[in-house]
Amino acid sequence: MKYFDVCIIGGGHTGLVSALAFAKNNFNVLCIEKESYFETGATRLELRTTAHLMPAVKFLDSVGIWEHLKKYSCPLKTLKIINNYTVTSKASSKASENIFESEEIRKNCFGYNVPLGQSIKTLRQLVSSNENIELYNSTSLVSSRIDDELRLVQLSNGEIIKTKLLIGADGSRSAVRNLFNISVFEKNTQQIALTFNVKHGIEHSNISYEIYKEGGPLTTVPMADDAGGMHSSIVWMNKKQVADDLLKLNKKDFLEVLNERSHFCLGPMEPISKIKDIPVKFMIAKQITSERVAIIGEAAHKLPPIGAQGFNMSVKDIEILLDLSLRNPEAIGSFEMLNRYQIKRYPEILSKSGSVGMLNLLAYSEQMPFQKMRAFGLDAINSFSPLKRIIMRFGLG
Repeated sequence: MKYFDVCIIGGGHTGLVSALAFAKNNFNVLCIEKESYFETGATRLELRTTAHLMPAVKFLDSVGIWEHLKKYSCPLKTLKIINNYTVTSKASSKASENIFESEEIRKNCFGYNVPLGQSIKTLRQLVSSNENIELYNSTSLVSSRIDDELRLVQLSNGEIIKTKLLIGADGSRSAVRNLFNISVFEKNTQQIALTFNVKHGIEHSNISYEIYKEGGPLTTVPMADDAGGMHSSIVWMNKKQVADDLLKLNKKDFLEVLNERSHFCLGPMEPISKIKDIPVKFMIAKQITSERVAIIGEAAHKLPPIGAQGFNMSVKDIEILLDLSLRNPEAIGSFEMLNRYQIKRYPEILSKSGSVGMLNLLAYSEQMPFQKMRAFGLDAINSFSPLKRIIMRFGLG
């Protein structure tokens, strides 16, 4: 029976980063992925990009990962928010613009945008070449029980392994969370996020646009490629019925709606990838530990794609869990250690989740009071520099 200091269930973005971080610090790691190197999901992954804010970049750099991802990344230097809002009961509307520059908080950039497909491929290569990590593909968790100070984990390939710490990094439908009966707060926002990549007529200049209107924002995220800054990734949130109607449009009509909705902020846009529709859900686990078990990433929290908090919260989970493990490596997975993880991490999860939830409500609501509140808040932030800097630093974590 094999022994590992850490057994990670989930070989996606969060699981791979977690495996490399623990292995970098001389822990013996097993990483288990139920799919076979995402062959069936390769196209799906290529449609998405992930924002790595500077605190996450700093941690990834400390564990030797960032140098391998940086060459595929595009810096996020400026955020421009265009806010469409109704001003009278007769439905007349206005649009305001707010600009957030990374230089205002003495940063070269807020972070970097990295294609998810390339990121997964790179992380898999690093994991496969790391002597402290074993990677099982096409394998899943079957059952687990405590045996003295270890946890026995039975796998679908017939093996039973021993570990001091079992980490659930297996996404919002986490088998680990379900196995240990960890319940969740969950809400379906009745929104759909359309994700796709576009080419456009104006160079993006490392600017990300968030264009607010009822139903949710349309966000453009700059991409690094050989086209001289003429490609961006789009996340376009809408109420479900609106998204369904958009997907039924022919190419010409879809382009007309897309360009009008984007205010031509990057000139004419045209999709260069398939359009993926993703339900927008809100989920928080009611606890993030069990006996010799910790859950991280979307197994612990899944938020609407606003403010680039998703993956960056996952990295923070890993950072705190690793820090607590290094304080006393012999006690990894102990009740005391995991209790500190729950106490230290859970309040911030609730705080960030509440902030994103409120921002999403303000972003998609058609009700005039919420639209006025959104406009007033953006005007207040824009006109008071100290508050603006506080908000930007809070967003970075």
